[in-house]
Amino acid sequence: MRIPIEADGSAGPVETRATGLDGIDDFAFAGKGETVLAALNSTSEVAVVRRDGSHTVLLTAADGAPPTAPRTTRTCCSPAWRSTAPKP
Repeated sequence: MRIPIEADGSAGPVETRATGLDGIDDFAFAGKGETVLAALNSTSEVAVVRRDGSHTVLLTAADGAPPTAPRTTRTCCSPAWRSTAPKP
């Protein structure tokens, strides 16, 4: 989805950019914001979504992508998770 910001600072109309990505659990912008990495909960896959809405699955469970668990308050991006995660 894309939601433009209008000149007065209000939200503009919602635009659908990509379809067929059921169950997005989390996402992150990659590089300079031209692409998005999306974690697909329903299929345990990670997909790259391009600016034009096209997308490709990059990782599947067969590649070692872990099954996604039901969302809790301690997600991958929360400060609580980062503070208890093992150091690399």
